[in-house]
Amino acid sequence: MLVASAIVLCLAAALHLYVWLEPACSIESRRIVMKAAGGVGCFEFWLNRYQSLIGSILTTAIAGATLLWVARQFDASRRQTAIAGATVLRLRVAELNCERALVQRILDLLRQISPAPQDVSGPIPMVALNQVRERLVSGWDELAECLREMQTFDLAGDASLAAAPRKIVLNLLFSMQTNLTLGLAAIAEIQRNGIWQDSPVRDRLYKHWSGNVRRAHEAGDFLRQMDGALRSEIATTLKHIQAFERTAIS
Repeated sequence: MLVASAIVLCLAAALHLYVWLEPACSIESRRIVMKAAGGVGCFEFWLNRYQSLIGSILTTAIAGATLLWVARQFDASRRQTAIAGATVLRLRVAELNCERALVQRILDLLRQISPAPQDVSGPIPMVALNQVRERLVSGWDELAECLREMQTFDLAGDASLAAAPRKIVLNLLFSMQTNLTLGLAAIAEIQRNGIWQDSPVRDRLYKHWSGNVRRAHEAGDFLRQMDGALRSEIATTLKHIQAFERTAIS
């Protein structure tokens, strides 16, 4: 389309030149020169004389029109690429927000599976102990599912700031499972014997709980590091999205 327009403009310019040259060639001195050149017409005389220049102008005009068309095609392609890039990054932000939500859920579950001695204090310790046992079982089942999901996090390789704390969190939380199993076994023994006060099994249970509380605190610190790293990646990704959007609408 652009090339055709350039050709039409060149033809229009040539027609205008023809109209302008005819009265200009009525000068006697110019007629003598044209007669010496073989009696050609005014337009043919000037065309033969400057055909190289005219050819160069036409070639330059066509080349310029072609370059303009290529530039427009490249600009359209650049915008499409920017739109696609922004779309992919928006999906990444949504994924990162889901990962942050999971980290917060694990922090909540850690409090659920980290009982303390005062959790079974009261007028009927055995009833409170049974409630703690149910809380531990349901909490660990949900936590185990969260950990399996955390293992699938796309953290952009080991270079991610969230990769190192995630590895530590997984090790800590999976190590809690052993203490949890031993603690549940101690609870079952206490319930079976019906003895709570001055029971050596109770002391062993408190030891298991104490170990899990310590691990839960450590895991919580690293989970908060993970959350900070994910939040930082979200902020960086949003900046990239804004840059793509500026390119798409420029």
